[in-house]
This record gives sequence, structure tokens and C-alpha cells, in this order.
Amino acid sequence: MVLMGVTETTPYGGLRRSRRDAVVLRLIDELGFDGVDAGGLDESWRQQPDTPVYGTDYDAEGVCRALTEASPERKPEWRATANSPGRFESPA
Repeated sequence: MVLMGVTETTPYGGLRRSRRDAVVLRLIDELGFDGVDAGGLDESWRQQPDTPVYGTDYDAEGVCRALTEASPERKPEWRATANSPGRFESPA
């Protein structure tokens, strides 16, 4: 997965995508973002809610650091329950 950190010269926020792709990384670079390859879908847990990188606006170095600090262990409030995934009428 790729996260984009804001460079010093651009006012834009982060962009995400889910495949390693040099063409996309080149396009993202042309748009003024710093591309960070954070692995494939199997590594996407590093960007889930309540991880160090989730909802942040880091530059590329900060994104890399936050991704390495992520833990695959989910906090209780983000774990499935006996009722998961629930229904619209009765969510989990």
C-alpha cells in the first residue's frame, strides 16, 4: 500500500492506493507528493484505525517511521465481537 506524505512545497493531504506500481508512483510524484511503498494488502493493517500513521499528515519520512511502529495487535474496541459483523437493524 502506498501512502503519500505532503512535501514542503505542496499543500495537499495524503493519498492512498493498494498495489505496487511504478507508473502510479511516478504520476503521484509528478503531482507533488512523496510516494511511500508500504507493501501489499497483507500489510494494510499498518494503516488501520488507531495505528501511528492513521489519519496523519506526515511527510514520507514520518510515514515510514509510523508504519514501522504499527502493531498487528488490534485494541479491544477494534476487534470483532460475537455479533460481528452485525446487521443494519442490529449493528455489532
